Order: sequence, then structure tokens, then C-alpha cells
Amino acid sequence: MKNVKKKLINGGIIMATFILAVIVFSAIINRGSDKQVSDMSEPSLPQIAFATKEYQVNQISGYTKAMDLQAMRDVMTPVYAGKLRVKLLPYENTLTKLKYSIYTRNGEEELESAEIKNPGEEESLDLSSEGLLEEERIMKIQLFTQADEPINFYTRLVDGESNRAEECIAYAQSFHEAAITGENSEIVTATISPDYRVDNSSFAHVTAANSYENVSWGDLAPQVEGKVNCVVTEIRANYTCVRLEYRVITAGEEAETDLYNVEEFMKVRYSDTGGQLVYYDRTMTQVFDITEPVLNAKGILLGITPGDIPYLATKDGEEATFVQAGTVWSYSRERDEIARVFSFSDSTNYDPRSSRNNHQIKLLNIDTKGNTTFGVYGYMNRGPHEGEVGAAIYYYNVAKNAVEEKIFITSDQSYGNVALELDQLVYYSETSNAFYVIVGGSLYQVDLEKSEKAKKVLVSGLTEGSYVTAPASKRIAYRNPKDESELIILNLESGEEQRLKSEGEECQIPLGFVNNDFVVGYAREADRGKTTLGEEIEPMYQVKIVDAKGKEIKEYTQENIYITEALIENNMITLKRVSQTDGSFQSIGEDYIVNNEEQEEAKIIPEYYVTKYKGLQWRLTYTGGIARKEPELLTPKQLTQGKPFVVSFAKEKSEKAKQSSYYVYGNGRLKGKYKEAGAAIVAAEGYSGLVINDRLQYVWERGNRYLIYTITSEPELLEKMRSQLSTDQSPLEALDELEGYGAINYTGAKLSQLLYCINRDRAIVAITADNSKLIIYGYDEENAQYIEVSSGETKTLPQAAIDQMTIAYLGII
Repeated sequence: MKNVKKKLINGGIIMATFILAVIVFSAIINRGSDKQVSDMSEPSLPQIAFATKEYQVNQISGYTKAMDLQAMRDVMTPVYAGKLRVKLLPYENTLTKLKYSIYTRNGEEELESAEIKNPGEEESLDLSSEGLLEEERIMKIQLFTQADEPINFYTRLVDGESNRAEECIAYAQSFHEAAITGENSEIVTATISPDYRVDNSSFAHVTAANSYENVSWGDLAPQVEGKVNCVVTEIRANYTCVRLEYRVITAGEEAETDLYNVEEFMKVRYSDTGGQLVYYDRTMTQVFDITEPVLNAKGILLGITPGDIPYLATKDGEEATFVQAGTVWSYSRERDEIARVFSFSDSTNYDPRSSRNNHQIKLLNIDTKGNTTFGVYGYMNRGPHEGEVGAAIYYYNVAKNAVEEKIFITSDQSYGNVALELDQLVYYSETSNAFYVIVGGSLYQVDLEKSEKAKKVLVSGLTEGSYVTAPASKRIAYRNPKDESELIILNLESGEEQRLKSEGEECQIPLGFVNNDFVVGYAREADRGKTTLGEEIEPMYQVKIVDAKGKEIKEYTQENIYITEALIENNMITLKRVSQTDGSFQSIGEDYIVNNEEQEEAKIIPEYYVTKYKGLQWRLTYTGGIARKEPELLTPKQLTQGKPFVVSFAKEKSEKAKQSSYYVYGNGRLKGKYKEAGAAIVAAEGYSGLVINDRLQYVWERGNRYLIYTITSEPELLEKMRSQLSTDQSPLEALDELEGYGAINYTGAKLSQLLYCINRDRAIVAITADNSKLIIYGYDEENAQYIEVSSGETKTLPQAAIDQMTIAYLGII
């Protein structure tokens, strides 16, 4: 009995000591603040999926807020025989009601709605009303639980009977199986087009131009772990786009096995002769597993992964933060520690809700101690903002081994739109505990020491080209919207302003930053004018590079030559130039400036190496090497301060912006936003993608056209175009005055790319070097037919010949 009592006493002492240690630890962590320690909560929301005739597709997560319908175009679902089969995945939730609404493609009109009480595991929704699916629609599904607010789900809808979506999905599944298993290899060999110029050393990114060995995974022999999520992103009359999302396990080199996240995108055309792979793009990223060897004498082993590795490092190379497969890691060579700083994915328990890849992580800043600021943009898979879209800004404190959310910016836009918008500038100053962001043309400052009322606009009216940012050097430079003769350079860390005033009728145009130096252009009021197309232009007669103190380093000036744009990449500045002839400006060749400022040698650099089994792999190489190779794993705690600090910013929706924004979609995701349609088309071509404008009109698609076509239904429109183009107005102004249409600048695109527009009864206008105007209204596989505006004659020329004589292409929509 005494021994039992003694054991109880000893156990009590141990327990008391443990409790005391926890209290002391919490006191240290929370010292000087009311912050509390917590862990990121597990995902809690339901999901839904849809069923076609034979396949389950589009397993999607829900939103806790109502979203902008126009922005919700991530997935598209086919409807067969007027019925939409919805599979409900409640997880731990009890579903009490399902409500659905059908809207027009622009989201402005609700066409139909209904609700189902106490829904089952699968519901068949009646969408058979006459005319309901005569064109693309948007559907909003709301699931109600015992909580007060519904969970919202969105998909675009299309009538499956009017296309071959089912056959395209089946073909995509067959191709996937043939590639990953090696069986039925003829499916793969019959559709890929290996190009000897394409590098086949890497499995990280594989296309149809790679070898059969690369497409079929070489010797990796992958095994799919879990289910494959089939995401249908686009359904058109003659093609369907499918993205397969899954994980695979392979035998490893340093480890026994390796785990990878994979996305496999396919654009499939189907005809009576069978399926055809129009475009193929597969990426795989190795999951960084600290339980396996991840360090060697040279550096941190990242394995098979895309080469654009996000990382930040201190100047001495002792502290580094990097992102791998959606997880933020912080490594200290000096302390021999590595911390798993942030991830939505659970390292031990796989959950499709937490593994959804509709967000991106951006490293913003690292200080001399390794403390790191980073942002998570997009859909929040779990945690306090689960089911919301926005940007969460986090600060990782190395000494406390804790991650604190500083601010959350909420949005009703899609993940892609949020990532594009906030990529302009997001900066957090740990010194002043202030946050800076550009949204909708305004620069905001949020004082995190105060309440939401501390949000203030530092400057509004910022437009494209009127400001440049350099988060790495903590600066933004912008033209004063109230005084165009003044340029302001703001240091976001110190709050100090440098104001540069122009003399006379001159103005200064911010062009960018090269390391710590500032690139600025000088323009004269008297030089302002228009291009031959009618575009307003503010040409710069001089460009200078100045250091942080305003001292001039380099200067570029040439007689009768003007600069319209400066593209900065590393130390190279590419100048877009024009010359003036007969009162208008015409493009001439580019020129270059090289900034020869010496850079400190980096202590950590991304470097690739090749092995026979896994091919090309990446490593963060330490110039001084790594001595200890078994770091201690740290799991940082989440610090919260009562209710999270949340702000929202109104989205500006001016008509002017709607007429000048073009969105590129590729691989089923939003890839970019462009001011000119031509630049957007060139970008979309690389993905075999599409371009839409702010009014959700399809401006351009790759391949969705007839091989031979002539506009015959709009003879009056062609004559009106010729009449307008015969006036003294500039071409853009003339086309813009056509009733019911607006002008588009397609300059930069080739005629072969613009045949899609002609196939949509939208004629193309070619402006030649001698300022002749040609209205192109028909084509075959080699030639194009056009009307010569000056004479009215109809002529035919090879498409390549028209490209050679053309300096600009315009159009209407």
C-alpha cells in the first residue's frame, strides 16, 4: 500500500511539474499581450460533387459568404436529359435543406430556383424547363446545416446533349490510366507529338511534346494514393477541358518512398473517329517529408519540383524560408532546426477539403533573425476563415516558434482574381505593426495597433503605369494624382517620403526598381500625342537610373527617339521605343540598358542535379555546405488575439475598366489580366486557352473554329466598317463608333490566331505599313479574303503575306 501511495505521490509530482511547465511556456508565449495559443482547426464544411452519365466530377468546397457570380467560373458541369445529379458529402454535418438557383451567364438575372428539405446522399435536380439551358448558365447551390448561415457552391452549367463532354471525359480517364500504368500504350503514342528540341530530363512538368518515356512516368512506376478528382473546367461544342488532381507514391532515392501532388490537364476534342488530345500539361511536386533524409552536405533536397522555387534567406545564409508543395518551411543551419510553419494539408491525415489547391503562398519578407512575413491568397481550406476567399498575412516569429495572423482581407471574388489583385503590393511592417496593400487603384494603410477604423487611404486614383512597387526594398513610387508634376517615393518601413518635382511642362514617370536603384522616365507635355491607331501616348524623351539618395547612375537619351515602356528583368532594362512621323508615333526597334551594380554573392541558391531514376531535381544549395543533417523538427503554435483582424475593400467596377481588361484562362485556371486583347491572346496561346473580358464575353479561344469560313450574315456591317474607316478618324475611334460594338486592339497577335474572331462574324482590320486598311472577312487553310478600304476591291492573299505587311490588327466586339 505504501508503494502504491509513493507511486501516486511521484505521479502527482510529475503531473504538477508538467502543468507548471505548460503554464510557464504559455506565459512566455503570451508575455506582454493578450494573445492566445491555438492550433489550426480541422476542416468542417461539407462538399458536393456532380455525376455525369458514368463519372463523378467536380468535387468542390463551399463558401461561407455569397460570392460574385461573375467571378465563379472555376468549374463547368454538363446536364443530361434535364437532370443534374448532385452528390452530397456532409462529413460530420447534418444537412437540413438544399436550395438551388439558376442565373444567366453574367449573373444578373435569376431564371429558376427550388429547394429540397432533408436532402439525401444524392439528389436529382430538375432543370428541364424550356430554354433554361439553351446557353451557358451559372448555378448556385446552398446547403443548410444546423448553423445559421448556408454554405454556398457554384458551377457553370451547359446542356450535355449539345456536345461530346461525356466522351471527352472518358478519353481523358483512359489516357491517364494508360500513361500511369503503361497499359494500352497506343492511346498515349497515338496522340502525343514528341519534339526533339524539348528537354526530357524532368518529370516536374510534362507536355505532349515530351517523349513517351516522360509522359508514361519513366521508371517511377507511380501508385495513385486515394481518389482522383476529375475537374471539368470548360465545355465547348468541339472540345472539353479536364483537370485531374491526385497524389502518387513512388519508390524513393534518399527515402524508401516519395509522395507527390499531381495535376494533369487535358484539352480533348472528340469526333466520330474517336478522341484527340489537343493539349496536355502535367505537373508534379514532391512533398517535403522531414521524417526522411532532406539534407545533405550541399543543401536542402527538394526533389522533383518546378524550378521557380519560392524562398527567402538572410544575407549570412543561416536562416532560410521556402515553400514546397503548399507548405511553408523555415530552416536554421545555425540551430540545426526546421519548422513546419504553415500548411492547410495535414501531414498525417489526408482530407480532400484541406488539400484543395485553390490558393497560393507568397513569401513577403525575412529579417536578419529569420522572422518571416508571408501571405496566403485564395480559398481558405480550414482555420478561422474556412470557406472564405481572401488574403491572410502571417508573421512567423523564430524566437517564439509561433505564427501570428496579422490581418485577413476578405473578398467575394475568385481565388485567381484575388491573387492577381493583391500581387500588385502587399507589405507588412513589423516595426510599426502596419499593413499596406493596393486594391482597386488605392493604396491603403492599416494600423494593426488600433481597430478597423485605423484603415485609411494614403492615395487613390492609382492607374496602371502610374506607380511601381518594390516590396523587397520596401518602396513604392507613384505619380501624385493631384499634381502630375510630382513623383512620390514612399518607404513603407520607415514611412519616409521623397518628393521629386518636375520643372516647367515636364513630368516624371515611374518605371521600376533595379535592386535598390530607381528607374524613372521624363516626358514633356508638348510631346503628348497619338499613335497611328488613335491610342493616346505619353512618350518619354529620357530615362534615368538613380540610387536611393537620388544620385544619377545612368541616363538614356537619343535624338528624335522616344520611350513608351520599360520592361525590367534582373539587371536588364528593355526599352520600347517610337519615332514621330507626320504628327503620329510609330514603333521602332527595342533598345537596352544594363545596370552594372555589383550584387553580393548569395549564400543560398536554387540548383538542379540529375539522377538516372528521378531525373532532374532541385536543391537549395548552401555555398558553405551543411554539416549537421538531422535537424530537429519544430511545430509552431498559432497565436490569436481574440477575434481575427479582418478588413474588406470595395471592388471598383467602372465602365472604363470593364472595357479594357482581358482575362487569360489556361489549364483550367486564371493565368493573367491584360490591358490589350492582343497581348492576352498571345499569352493564352501558350496554354491552348481562352480570353474573356469583364463582360464575360469570349474574346478568343484556341482552336474552336471552322477550318474554312466566310462572313456572309453581316454584309451591312462590313460596309459600315468600310465607311467608318474611310473617314479622317483614327482606326480605333472609327471602329468604336459602330453602333452596338466596341473597338479592340489585337496588335501583337498573328492573323492565324485571329481567325477565331472571323468565325464568330467579327471581321478583322489590318493596318499596313503604308497606312492602308484591310477588312478581313474570310479564310481557308492558307489564304484570307479582305476588302481594301480605299478602293472597295475584294482581294485574296496568303495569311503569312498579310502578316508581313501588317503593323497592327484591330477588331470589334
